[in-house]
Amino acid sequence: MSELEVDVQIPTAFDPFAEANADDSGAGSKEYVHIRIQQRNGRKSLTTVQGLKKEYSYNKILKDLKKEFCCNGTVVQDPELGQVIQLQGDQRKNVSTFLVQVNTYHIVDYSAGGEDHNNQESKLQFSEDEEALIVIMFNLVGERWSLIAGRIPGRTAEEIEKYWNSRYSTSE
Repeated sequence: MSELEVDVQIPTAFDPFAEANADDSGAGSKEYVHIRIQQRNGRKSLTTVQGLKKEYSYNKILKDLKKEFCCNGTVVQDPELGQVIQLQGDQRKNVSTFLVQVNTYHIVDYSAGGEDHNNQESKLQFSEDEEALIVIMFNLVGERWSLIAGRIPGRTAEEIEKYWNSRYSTSE
């Protein structure tokens, strides 16, 4: 008699969290950035940001977030989640908008080896749409930089004034 080999697979229980528990899914390995809020006590809350790329300098990002939103914050090291940025207050919408604008309007060097002076130089790079809006607004309202900055998300009056003076000022 001949032997017959049969390949039988025994079904196992489906684990919906198997993907999340896999060894290769460490903090920052996926493309998702999680922005969450934790209620502390009463009206006080804490916003956490996790899942940014590991090669980014979290301290530089935190510095810009604190400056942009006038709030305090810190970077904490979590054993499971890796580095997590914590900000005071409900900053979910602000952080979300900030991260989207950084990727679309002006790329800031947040790599761990980057220098702070690169940060300032790259912020002075404006898109064509931003430049056109600045010119139109300047013709309408003049040197009222805060009004112009109010129409361009993610830009401060100081950045716009510095950009204008470096690009369009006439030194006679």
